[in-house]
Amino acid sequence: MHSARKTPSPFAERARMTVAVLALTLAAVWTAPAAAAPLLGIKGGGDDADKWLVNDAEFVMTVNIKQMMASEIYKKNLPTMKELIKNNEEAKKAMEATGLDPLKDFDSILVSGSGGSAKDAKMLVVVKGRYDIQKIHKVMEEQAKEKKDELELVKEGQIQLYQFKKDDKVMVAGFASNSVLVVTNSKEATCEAIKTGGKTPAKIAKDMKVALGKFTGKESLTLAVVINDELKKLIEKTPRVGEPAAKLQTVTASLTVTDGVALNVTGNTSDKKASKQLAGVLTVLKAVGQGALQGMEELPAVLGDILDAIKIAGDKDSVTIDLKVTKDMLDKLNKPAGN
Repeated sequence: MHSARKTPSPFAERARMTVAVLALTLAAVWTAPAAAAPLLGIKGGGDDADKWLVNDAEFVMTVNIKQMMASEIYKKNLPTMKELIKNNEEAKKAMEATGLDPLKDFDSILVSGSGGSAKDAKMLVVVKGRYDIQKIHKVMEEQAKEKKDELELVKEGQIQLYQFKKDDKVMVAGFASNSVLVVTNSKEATCEAIKTGGKTPAKIAKDMKVALGKFTGKESLTLAVVINDELKKLIEKTPRVGEPAAKLQTVTASLTVTDGVALNVTGNTSDKKASKQLAGVLTVLKAVGQGALQGMEELPAVLGDILDAIKIAGDKDSVTIDLKVTKDMLDKLNKPAGN
């Protein structure tokens, strides 16, 4: 006779279930793909900046106004800026009419675009801040009456648009919310940005992702450009640097404002020889500038120190320009002539 099978105890059953769940969880974690690194080059445009880009953007620029406003340079010069506005009647009237204070109501500017020619060019500008839309609309209505050839108020369904015209160029602005202003080069694109912006991450090409990943996220201004075929054709025509410069794949630039100013420009090339050639040309230009400053006693001597502080390097597949303007240099630069 077979012995009767024992019914597992509730405790043993729960233990087996717990082990099974833990095993599945560990397996899922082990096999899950690593999370994508954040694109620090657009951090200055806000936490959702990737949702306010043109798809397959070939250039992206951010201006982190909040970061600049927190800098020592800004705080030091704030009283002077306030005094300038206080003494400017037109500025005061504009601030009162629109409800905008340029010294505290703007947070960031994000610009992206694509297109190898003017015909298929796309551009999206996103300015984040705090807006009194009703006040601004009233000002736009008055301006449209005075400048009919330059400004037109247009409605697309329930969306209010402001169309600016200059020669053959058109820019169309509209508010996605009381904290987001968008500007594009067509009514259709502005309406699309207002309807869908901030909802879904934009498609970003590999070269642009790599370029945007080179920043730290602490910059005041960032710029990333993918050198497309049209740009390469233009660059090739540049005297002396055309051939090596045409091998650039991306160019990135950053400006960081604290108690001093730090600038970095990096060009990524397709070969080591091109980067070395570009570094050589830039070094020659620096030397020419240094020579030109000699004997110009009317200019502050610290300009020579700033030029000397420029560091140029060509390494493997990139050429870099680095400049750090210290607080001491800025203080000397701001001193009245003769002191």
